[in-house]
Amino acid sequence: MFYIYRVLIFGLVGYLLTAGKGALSSLEVVCFLSLVIFDVLKTRYIRTKLMVQAEWGLVLIACFDRSVFIAAWALLLTDSLKSMKRLPLHLAFLTVPALFFLNMQQIFLYLLYLAVCLYLTVLMNRLQMAEDRFRKVTDEERHYIYELEKSRLLLQKQAEENIHLTELKERNRIARELHDTVGHRIAGLYLQLQAAYKIRTKNPKKFEELVTQTIAELSGTLIMVHDTAHDLVPKSKTGLEVIRELVDSFNYCEMSFAYPQHMEGVSAAQWQVLEANVREALTNVFKHSGATKVTVELTKNLRFIRLFIHDNGNGAPVLNHHLGLSGMQERVKNMGGSLTIDGRSGFTIVCVLPLIREEGGLFATAHRG
Repeated sequence: MFYIYRVLIFGLVGYLLTAGKGALSSLEVVCFLSLVIFDVLKTRYIRTKLMVQAEWGLVLIACFDRSVFIAAWALLLTDSLKSMKRLPLHLAFLTVPALFFLNMQQIFLYLLYLAVCLYLTVLMNRLQMAEDRFRKVTDEERHYIYELEKSRLLLQKQAEENIHLTELKERNRIARELHDTVGHRIAGLYLQLQAAYKIRTKNPKKFEELVTQTIAELSGTLIMVHDTAHDLVPKSKTGLEVIRELVDSFNYCEMSFAYPQHMEGVSAAQWQVLEANVREALTNVFKHSGATKVTVELTKNLRFIRLFIHDNGNGAPVLNHHLGLSGMQERVKNMGGSLTIDGRSGFTIVCVLPLIREEGGLFATAHRG
């Protein structure tokens, strides 16, 4: 906006120089070009008071050759408004010299022109201040979002570490329990069998008693091992098993489900996202699609796990994000993945989650519909 304002003033000066006159003199051309150069240097490269004073002096000198150069003093209004305490003095420097170069009618027109330029300059300053405030607020908001994202990633990392520590504690507990109970009992049974073996010929009756006692104690040890192993089995189903049950229980139309044999490395949080997306997609198929077949595929490599869901139903050329799709996008975004949705031929959902989270990774802004 400031540049348009300055171009208009230079255009006005150039028009006044050429109006009603033939070719310009060399001095007029030099003054005009010098004024342009000074103004560019002042606004872009050398923003000092000395350059402002030099530009004022250059306009004053040019006025002795042609009084029309007096219109160029409107270029100094933007600098004058920066120091409101000295604004009356600056305006005096822009108006008093006009008394020497203009007649009464021209002075009136010049003052009117200067008032219009002052009004425009005030508006531009307010616009610039509003733009600066907007940029500041935007930068602060971006900074807060970045900090929140860092905090969220830190909390997620701490949660994963807590899960890992819990697993280690449970493994240590099981190891201690096996060592302190099962291990000691098996060692005792081993010693008991050795003693029975040594007296098998000398004292058959005692030998029979020891063997019978060892068998009974060994049976109790096996029951203990079985109970311990049974306690390690999760009480609730998670992961691939839940998705498989969702697919098996969906009787609305024909279903196909494909997945690789090995699914190691997928975290519990990622399985929760995949489960929720499959459940939401199948719900939408039942409510809106009219499909006769649904395909669900899970694929995995060392870096990513990919969920592909497609139905041959009505589709949705114009996506309606009220169909739970916004929830899908939010879940996938929080895991650093990407979600692609296409409703032109049936309905297709492709969800890709990174197995190794990297801050600001490949899919930071890859959500699209």
